[in-house]
Amino acid sequence: MDNAVLVNAVLDGAELVKASLCDADGSGASFRGTKFVDTFLINTNFRNADLRNAVFEENSFKVTLDEETKLEGASGTVFGPAVVVEGQASRELSGDALEQWIRSRGGNLRVLTPRGA
Repeated sequence: MDNAVLVNAVLDGAELVKASLCDADGSGASFRGTKFVDTFLINTNFRNADLRNAVFEENSFKVTLDEETKLEGASGTVFGPAVVVEGQASRELSGDALEQWIRSRGGNLRVLTPRGA
């Protein structure tokens, strides 16, 4: 699914196992309850996406999130960093800072450190 345009798509409950969504645009899409397992989420746009109750298991998570991204109930583990857009500003977050940002939005993702880093 590299380079896929998933703007406003509904993929609720999908099981994306060993999938690749590199350079995909999932802005405004609904991924409620989706299982992302060993999925490559590199340069993936999740701005204004609905990731409520999504489950992440050791995914590359170099995504773009914003204040409108819904993360309540999202759980699991990811390898960061992610770009967070707030208003007109953006910043890269990783590790504890990314975990705290996600928790402040109701999610519970643990950000792992890649081996050898």
